[in-house]
Amino acid sequence: MRYYVKATMLKNKMGEFYQKLSDGTIAGQKPDGREIVSSIRKAILTKALVVEWCETCFCETPLAHERETVYDQYFHIWK
Repeated sequence: MRYYVKATMLKNKMGEFYQKLSDGTIAGQKPDGREIVSSIRKAILTKALVVEWCETCFCETPLAHERETVYDQYFHIWK
């Protein structure tokens, strides 16, 4: 399923997030690392620190693994 995500970046964590995106740490995460990287590359900044993107996820609870392992460390998810 495809999900629309709107989130606020945690400003103090953006350098760390960028580093992990750039060095392959997130891409190497199984099973969803490559999808996370692909989705974030297509994300748009709609306001200061507000990011929106679409993500494919097959978890029973939408984006559960992605949030647990990556997103909740770097973003406050609105929806």
